[in-house]
Amino acid sequence: MITKSDLSIKELHYLHEVLLFQRMLDPKNRKKIDQIRNKILTEIEWQQMKEKLSDDEKDNLYRKKIVK
Repeated sequence: MITKSDLSIKELHYLHEVLLFQRMLDPKNRKKIDQIRNKILTEIEWQQMKEKLSDDEKDNLYRKKIVK
């Protein structure tokens, strides 16, 4: 089973593109595919936010060192 932290942002983007293509091929299951895509997009946003926060923390550390 794949957990949230197992996939990188690049892999999630790839899955998102595959699902877009699958959505065109399989109109019957569009609703389910869209639900999965939305989960993937949410995970991408979450990982990007975490990266930004970690970058901000690093910046704050360096600022503190420079100020001292």
